[in-house]
Amino acid sequence: MSRVSVIQSLVDCFDRPNYLEVGVEDGFTFHTIKAARKIAVDPVFRFEMPTTPITDSLEYHQIPSDDYFGARKATDPKFDVIFLDGLHTFEQILRDTLNAVESLAPNGVIVIDDVWPTSYAASLPSTDDMLRVREASPDGSVAWMGDVYRVVMFIDTFLQPFRFACTDKDPWQMVMWRGPRPAVEQRQVSDIAELSYAELLKHKSEMNFQPLSRIVADYRADHHNI
Repeated sequence: MSRVSVIQSLVDCFDRPNYLEVGVEDGFTFHTIKAARKIAVDPVFRFEMPTTPITDSLEYHQIPSDDYFGARKATDPKFDVIFLDGLHTFEQILRDTLNAVESLAPNGVIVIDDVWPTSYAASLPSTDDMLRVREASPDGSVAWMGDVYRVVMFIDTFLQPFRFACTDKDPWQMVMWRGPRPAVEQRQVSDIAELSYAELLKHKSEMNFQPLSRIVADYRADHHNI
């Protein structure tokens, strides 16, 4: 399973999907996804920008995501699928998520990357700390997910209008959409902000890991009219 396969399976739920990707890096996922309209946002694109004029169906915004969302107007088109893969810190991914919610179409889907760290080193929000820990106890992994996992707990606790599930294998992505969810976990914001990797492992079941096919089926069941 790949990032593209997860995202494309959701994009394909729409007739003429409007797609936003935040955190584009080398552009592989963005350029592979097939959608009627695609918008890329990243402070620094690590690929050569197209020389042809940018059209309404393909846009590149080489700016921080905060600037992009801050410039959007209430009348701008909403997005059917939003993929968030920006800076891997809880604070930034939380801002991106809340901004994405405001930019999401009524039947839309948000996909958040790297929600399950594969090691203690990979869970550290500071890249400097991650590198020091990896050097001291090398495990052969080069992955860095940061503390993005905390946003799953935030959504589980504070965004009751949204259902969510996480893919049960790499690339460990969270998929969230508007849907019925009668109960929320009782946590404090401070508990989420301080949730350690060790504590995360104890609460793995709360991530709601599911096969991709089940996630797409549940989404379609909630939005059978798309």
